[in-house]
Amino acid sequence: MFRKYLDYTAVEEIRSLKASIHRELLRKGIESNIKLGPGGIREVEFIGQAFQLIRGGRDLRFQERRILPVLAHLAAEGDLTPQAVGDLSSAYEFLRNTEHRLQEIRDQQTRCCRPMISTGCA
Repeated sequence: MFRKYLDYTAVEEIRSLKASIHRELLRKGIESNIKLGPGGIREVEFIGQAFQLIRGGRDLRFQERRILPVLAHLAAEGDLTPQAVGDLSSAYEFLRNTEHRLQEIRDQQTRCCRPMISTGCA
């Protein structure tokens, strides 16, 4: 849900959520996970989603499901430098492609939490 006016205490809540996610990864011992670990897929998505929370209520371009267009909007608006967006976009595409190759090799999802009947992952 995108609010037109954001209570900027939400920014602190975003930071807190990020710290909580990191602590959970350390606890589970999966900090090197390509999807969830530091520098992973979710890191790039988290950057875009944080800006979506802040800008999405006033700017419809940020009400986008795909992360790469969101990053492009961030560059266009000057929220991130074109170099930063280029680096994040390249990293995201590389990580997604790597994730897909790992799934092919393992014939499963990269984030298995518990077995499910014949589908492999949760």
